[in-house]
Amino acid sequence: MGAYAALLTLFTLLGIGPIATTAVIILFWIFNLWISDRVLKIALDMRKIDDPDLLPIIEKVFSRAGLSHVDIYVTESAEYNGFAIGANIGRSLVALTSETLKLPHEAIEGILAHEAIHVKKRDVLIGQLLRFALIGLVFAGVFLIHEAFPNWLEHNQIFVFLGLWLLIFLLPAFQSLFTQWMEVRADHLGATLLDGGNAQMANSLTILCEYQDRALEKSVGYHIDFKNEQEANKKDKKISSLERDSWFFRFLEFQFMPHPPMYWRVHALQTTETEWSIRKIKLWWCSRFRESLPN
Repeated sequence: MGAYAALLTLFTLLGIGPIATTAVIILFWIFNLWISDRVLKIALDMRKIDDPDLLPIIEKVFSRAGLSHVDIYVTESAEYNGFAIGANIGRSLVALTSETLKLPHEAIEGILAHEAIHVKKRDVLIGQLLRFALIGLVFAGVFLIHEAFPNWLEHNQIFVFLGLWLLIFLLPAFQSLFTQWMEVRADHLGATLLDGGNAQMANSLTILCEYQDRALEKSVGYHIDFKNEQEANKKDKKISSLERDSWFFRFLEFQFMPHPPMYWRVHALQTTETEWSIRKIKLWWCSRFRESLPN
């Protein structure tokens, strides 16, 4: 975003027209997509996974997804995570953190199946296109309003500032509409690649969540003052992302986060059949609003 802002500022100072500026920014964005996999591979110091116990699991999952040419890498990190990189199938890769490789193989298989669907459905590219479209709509709206009401905007700058702030604040909410849909789809389509179906994917997410929560508890524990340790232990409640939180935090997760709450993802897998259908989209859509309301 800093590079795009710098380009926009530079072209504005040079007096270059909006059409040329837009064309250059789009070309720069396409170039970034083209080199993104190589840049991240170098930046994160990735290496191919060569664990003989994991290679058969990788081959099975990605063969079932029709993606036998996708490379799987590992990057050093203390976090439990996996992610897909690359704008198209031919240049995509999947990376797991070194901590994630310590999970049971059944859980790793579920994570790989989830990421395989992201690659197969080109979610990285689609996500980038949708974000670009959203930002473009914001800029287009501001430009049209400026052209239609130049005098009003000049004398009501506080309202302009508040309006722009509101648009920036709501941008994550708009983005979460399509990113959460992609995540739910990856869970349920990924389950079709597993021998255990929905049950195995739900168990994989449960294990991942438990390990993440333990790591979070450990990091929080490091910041407890010795004098308050006993009092903190009495009041401390174990962190669990698998439990349904208060309505306010559910509202924030469902409306602003890229992933639906983990408790809901696991429950949706446990209570539905192993497939992807319109009914599951409706289930997520209804839950997105119903779970955001007070109990």
